[in-house]
Amino acid sequence: MRTITVDFSGTADCKTIAEAMEIATAYDQIIVHEGSYQEHIVVNKPVQIIGSGLDTVLYLEGVTGINVDKANLSIAQLVIKTKDPLLKNLIFAENGQLQISNCLFEGGVIGISVTGYNAILSATNCAFSNFSETAIKFFNRSTGILKDCQIKSNQKGVIIRDGCNPLIRNCQISENAVGVKLDNLGEGLVEDSFFRRNGIGVLVADGSTPVVKRCRFEEDTLSILIEKAGLGIIEDCLISSCKKGILVSSGANPILRTVEISEAEEYGLIFQNNCSGMVQSCVITECRVGVLLTDKTNPLFRHTQISLCEKWGIHSEKDSGGLIEDSEICTNGEAGFKFETGSRTVIRNCRIHNNNGCGCLFTQQARASIAYTHFTDNKTGIIAEKGSWLEVIRSQIIRSEKNGIVVREKANGLIDRCYVCGNLGTGILIQGSSEPIIHESSISQNLGNGLSIEGHSIAVVVSNFITRNGQLQVYVEDGSIAKTKHNDIKQSEQSYMI
Repeated sequence: MRTITVDFSGTADCKTIAEAMEIATAYDQIIVHEGSYQEHIVVNKPVQIIGSGLDTVLYLEGVTGINVDKANLSIAQLVIKTKDPLLKNLIFAENGQLQISNCLFEGGVIGISVTGYNAILSATNCAFSNFSETAIKFFNRSTGILKDCQIKSNQKGVIIRDGCNPLIRNCQISENAVGVKLDNLGEGLVEDSFFRRNGIGVLVADGSTPVVKRCRFEEDTLSILIEKAGLGIIEDCLISSCKKGILVSSGANPILRTVEISEAEEYGLIFQNNCSGMVQSCVITECRVGVLLTDKTNPLFRHTQISLCEKWGIHSEKDSGGLIEDSEICTNGEAGFKFETGSRTVIRNCRIHNNNGCGCLFTQQARASIAYTHFTDNKTGIIAEKGSWLEVIRSQIIRSEKNGIVVREKANGLIDRCYVCGNLGTGILIQGSSEPIIHESSISQNLGNGLSIEGHSIAVVVSNFITRNGQLQVYVEDGSIAKTKHNDIKQSEQSYMI
């Protein structure tokens, strides 16, 4: 190994790096002095190119500025740019190994392209900015590691596709249209990195399966987009002050685990357009709407808390399904849950409390189901209206500021083996030509009536225990009907119609 020096003034071994490359042999070291250099370099042997820091500037020319062809290249302490409008790649490495440290890449179409099964990129403590297509591109099964890098103000920061599997660690990725894009079966691990003010922080599509761990996202328009059958795991991440937190769409099926989403301007988490996925042990708080399920989605939520949202904790619409279980939905502005337009979401074994409007709202022909769930200290426990189907099984509705359950505007459904107690209004209020079934439930200690049937409604009331309510145990308004059998109604002050 020998050392070859380069100085544009002619006082060194060579005046350009290209000249030094022609005389270099394997494993030689090329030292580049301060200055500006117009270069087009072909690397076909293992060499090192070391500059003098910010004062050593390479202006690359040609379609590809530095072409690494099945060779090993190590570069350090250089500023690499271009003035050539025809240049596409500052560096193109095919089936070679490229080690970069303490370099600055700026401007052009693509910063670094890495392709081929044997191609490996290692970039440490580098900065990439102002690329019109992408700063770094992995394709055709290449791999590598980006560590302690700054990737800023690019159309796309990093592209990963074609089965590539790089590692991105402890990087700052900011102000890009897309921070990291994975498509066409891309893989990889993104960890301990900071995303800020990107249009999209991470985009996952076309069957890609990344792992994103311990990353922080701030002030993005959309922090994470998973679409077109995208998969992957998002874990231990913090997302805050974005317009939208995470959007899952178009057949995607990711796992979100221990993710915290806060202060989203619109939605914390969106599932739309026939997608699914699992959300486990997450926190979604202080968003305008916590979660939106729309267009036939079917996710699973488990051990998740959704709180302090301006409107609804979870909004399910347009034939969406899904299962929400073992979760806590609390202190939301209008309702803990809003189900509408054919939604059929299932709530099981949840705690729904201290929501300002109501715990659950069923409207516009929703068909959701609630089982083994505890409602407490909501303004109203449950409201079903506008042709919706309500199914509440083995649940507790207690201490509501107004009524426990309201069924109105031609809603129907089943209230089965529930405990409706201690509400400050009526326990169960049925209005507006509604026709529910109330079966084997305990309705007691409500400040108003235990059960009120009004507005030409018809209720089937079978095998219930109704007692110790503040006004009437059962009130049936003229024109309404109660069809009763085997009820235990104590201390009733008014007869009712059978």
